[in-house]
Amino acid sequence: MPDFLLPLLARNWNLTLLLSISHVIILYAWLRAERKGRWLSVFFLVLPMWYLMYRLARWRLQLPELAISFGLGGGVYLLWHVLYLRNIPLPNSDNIQVWGQEN
Repeated sequence: MPDFLLPLLARNWNLTLLLSISHVIILYAWLRAERKGRWLSVFFLVLPMWYLMYRLARWRLQLPELAISFGLGGGVYLLWHVLYLRNIPLPNSDNIQVWGQEN
């Protein structure tokens, strides 16, 4: 086995996969937010979650896994967005319905 692959084998790939999936979910939720509320979702969803992931990775000394998961999650999300999500119309105030007791 080549020596440059040995550090990759010592990684916690379960955590990397879990963090990658969470990155995809966070990016999906951010993109599906209404355009007017995207900055709110950045401050109340994206940044706090990424900060908590960073704190967890720093506490467990697994920052390389976090960096790998950022790359994997971003790549998977970009591929998914190009193949599937760009065909779905973005939400706006006209097509959002609020259901009340009378419905």
